[in-house]
Amino acid sequence: KDSGTLHAEFAIPTGGVAFIPEGVHIEYYYQVRNIRGEHYESQLFHLDYLDPQYNWQRLDAGLFEVLWHDRTEEAVRTVANQVSQGLQAVSNLLGETSSYQMRAVILNDRREANQAFPLVSQTATRGHLYGGFAYPDYDVFVLSGLSVDGMLHEMTHLLIGDVIDSPMARIPAWLNEGLAMYFETGPDRSEKAVANASQSDRLLSLRNMGAVPGIPSDVRLFYAQSWSIVDFAIETFGSRRMSKLLSAINSGKSIEDAISNTYGISIDKFESRWRKSIEGDTSITY
Repeated sequence: KDSGTLHAEFAIPTGGVAFIPEGVHIEYYYQVRNIRGEHYESQLFHLDYLDPQYNWQRLDAGLFEVLWHDRTEEAVRTVANQVSQGLQAVSNLLGETSSYQMRAVILNDRREANQAFPLVSQTATRGHLYGGFAYPDYDVFVLSGLSVDGMLHEMTHLLIGDVIDSPMARIPAWLNEGLAMYFETGPDRSEKAVANASQSDRLLSLRNMGAVPGIPSDVRLFYAQSWSIVDFAIETFGSRRMSKLLSAINSGKSIEDAISNTYGISIDKFESRWRKSIEGDTSITY
């Protein structure tokens, strides 16, 4: 027929290797070709990938947008304002970042998180090891609970993703996670955890902290130690050196070469100085 209505449907795989995080904005259109070779292209359609069982609300906070459900707008706005203030310190260190608006998807409880988070491992899920996940490729993060520190943590990951944008760059997990924790504003127990690990000779080797470990007890120490190392680097050498370190990594340098070029010492001496700082030794040796 020359005219009529065409009905079509399609499914987007979102699990396993095709995982897509909640909050992703999807654009799509249809292309149709009939037996005479005539081509038709539909208009552009838009879809936000969100759990349809909830009534999602939105708050435009400038640099980021918050998506949430079953909370008061006043509570969300209060937290968003505090996050906006905290992001200034992040921007001061990282410098110019992407102009794309970040998107925060706030989940209300662990049950929702278990459905929305990627499956790292059954152990990680049972132990509630992760409270959120950031996806720099989409400028989206998903967080369990409405938390200023949680939002600052995940947004820092997204902004780091803007700064470290070279396909040659490999930022180690300790630096990525340590920076995200450094900008949190609430009380932190990491210092005590690192001190205890130092006293019992359980500290992780910096060279082995390129990725987050799989053992739950090591994961918690990894995060605490990552914060401690970044805190040491910024407080000892200054934030400008940290910016220079990130630039070196983005240029394709390995973390070993980036530390050497930035701080003038090897990664092993860098780690040695950090360990001495935990023990209260602030003397400078090269």
